[in-house]
Amino acid sequence: MEILLASKSPRRYDIIEAHGVRPVVMPSDADESLPPDVPKDDPEAVVTYLARQKAFEVCGRVGNCDVALGGAPDGSAPIPAGSYGAAAGLPPILVAADTIVWLDRIIGKPVDENDAFRILSSYRNRVHEVWTGVTLIERVTGKEDTFAVRTRVAVGDFTDADVWEYIRTEQPFDKSGSYAIRSSWGKHITSVHGGVENVMGLPWPEVKEHLIPLLKGLARAILPARTRDRATAMGVRPTKVSVGNARKRWGSCNSKGGIRYTWRIMLGDDADMDYLVVHELAHLKHLNHSKRYWNFVASVLPDCKERRKKLRELYRAIEREGWG
Repeated sequence: MEILLASKSPRRYDIIEAHGVRPVVMPSDADESLPPDVPKDDPEAVVTYLARQKAFEVCGRVGNCDVALGGAPDGSAPIPAGSYGAAAGLPPILVAADTIVWLDRIIGKPVDENDAFRILSSYRNRVHEVWTGVTLIERVTGKEDTFAVRTRVAVGDFTDADVWEYIRTEQPFDKSGSYAIRSSWGKHITSVHGGVENVMGLPWPEVKEHLIPLLKGLARAILPARTRDRATAMGVRPTKVSVGNARKRWGSCNSKGGIRYTWRIMLGDDADMDYLVVHELAHLKHLNHSKRYWNFVASVLPDCKERRKKLRELYRAIEREGWG
């Protein structure tokens, strides 16, 4: 599966890629200033506002983002939705995020070494919070999901010399809060209550949880139409096409001509989806897996053996990542 990532953060990219999803990067150029109606003393309100701003700015460039909530957070009009595969073949699900460190106020990126020293020193023997707001937009039907995740980080004692050593060896100037949790600064952290990936910039377990309903909706929006198009070309006619929640089977075809897919096929790519559709439609001519059946599949997709092998690999990857 590919995701359109509205961020230039290498840490967010690495988190997504580490979980078997391919990010297509399109950084946002959104205005990150806060309007008067967003309270600066509410970190959840801040990060969710900024995540939506980033998402809508990218949507304004790629199109296909008619969000059900009625437009961008700055009050601008929604962008008309369209069909899957529009906007130069970009992925149908967009992810935008904003992360802040909170300790009595928003702690931003340091402007120089002295500012980094001041920020890092403020953590001594205290607990600060890391908040990430995430906006997911499914660009086919325009569904949006925005949420925030908090992680509490406890820091122990350290010396001024420890701070200067970190600043001069790690160069923390591109990081909100002046540190990376998986850098040498981690030795000063005594406990983390919440997800470490959230501190890094993207709370993947929560993102995955919120992605599943969008993927289900995407499957229901795409698979029936794709099946009908393929059926016409293959000279068959399914009586019904539906999407379910099966974990062990990609799809099924019954003797009455009904075809049912699992939404998990959306975790694959376009070729995986196409193979599954052809595989199930071929059963309308040959209900079993006879030689005639496989010959028919191969007549439609000459590389069907390679695609079938790839689908098995996808199944193993999905099991490893625990998708629903």
